[in-house]
Parts: sequence; C-alpha cells; structure tokens
Amino acid sequence: MRSALAVCVVLLLAWQSTTMAAQSGRRIPRTRPSTSPPASEPATAPSAAPEAPVPVPTPDGEKIEILAAQYRASFGIRQDVCDAVVAACAREIGESSFATTMPGGELSRKAAIDKAKASTNGYVLWFEFSFDIDSNDPAALPNSDNSLLVAHYVLFEPVTAKVRTQARIYFRSYDGYSSRGPTIGARGGQALSPTETGLKAAAAVLDTLERDLLPRR
Repeated sequence: MRSALAVCVVLLLAWQSTTMAAQSGRRIPRTRPSTSPPASEPATAPSAAPEAPVPVPTPDGEKIEILAAQYRASFGIRQDVCDAVVAACAREIGESSFATTMPGGELSRKAAIDKAKASTNGYVLWFEFSFDIDSNDPAALPNSDNSLLVAHYVLFEPVTAKVRTQARIYFRSYDGYSSRGPTIGARGGQALSPTETGLKAAAAVLDTLERDLLPRR
C-alpha cells in the first residue's frame, strides 16, 4: 500500500515538472511589421502665376497733392503765357484718378525745394520760364512775343526734395496768325503752344507718379 502511494506521488511530481517546463518554454508571438506602402499625400495644385501689378485708383480723400508753382527768369515774358502753361498742366493732372493740384504762386527754385522738404506727402511741381537765348535781357528782344520760350519743369518729392522728373519744353507765346493772347491748341512754327506745353508736362508727371503707385516687390 505504501509502495503504491509512493509511486503515485512520484508520478504526480513528474507530471507537474513536465507541465511547468512546457509553460516556461512558451513564447509570445511577435507582431510582424506592416508591409503595406505608406499612404501617399494628396497632390497640391500648382500655384497660379502672380499677376502684373496694376495701379489702383486712389480715393478722393487720399489723392496725391501737387503744389504747382512758377518762376519767370525774365519780366519780358508775359505773365498770362506762363499762367496758361501752368493752368493746362494743373487741369490735366486734376482730371486723373490719383492726383490733384493746388496753386503755388511764384516761387524761386530754393523756395520750391524748401516747400517740398516741409511737406510730408505733397509734391512740388516747379516751372521756370525763360527765353531761348544766351541772355534774358528784355532789351535784347525787340519782339518778345515771337521769341522761342523755354518751360523747364521739375517735380520735387516730399521730405527729401529729390527730383522725380524734369525736362525742358520749347514753345511760343502765340500762333502765327494771332497776337491776341496765348495760343490754345495751335502751334507757332514747330514749337508747341502754351496749352500743349502744359499738357506735355502733365503727361510726364502723371507717368512718373503712376510708376510710384505700383506695389513694391
């Protein structure tokens, strides 16, 4: 009886040791890495080409202010002729969408520069009128009405008084058929009339200011 019991105990111990050995030998299966390719990112649409900058009309309250002044280098030049040039230029500039003019009266070049430096946002357009001769002495001009005149205009920018544009335009006071006053639209020979002179100056000034209004890159 005792021997049978001993045999049972031995068998039981052997069975437990076998079970424990089997359990200790188990391995936890490892997860295999995914072999599927990564999801591709959505394709982005190509960016549109930048459009060329276009000047935007400025509201009336924000128009560029231009002070139009003049200076006669000789008293032999009629005042109404100079006024006709400046008036035509100011009228043409005032009809633009981004600029307006104000009368500046008679100023020397130095006074015009000082006006521009004292301004924070207003330009100064200065006209100098002279005869197309070596001397501006009226005594040397027996018929000043028929003499060739020169309108030298300069556009000074605010704060720095830097010259933005300038040119000399040759013109005559009257046409070849009338001596009643400044020519409006007609030419004396190949020279421009006072009105045409003002319009030509205005076109150059507006072209310069229009380039300044383009967005900076």
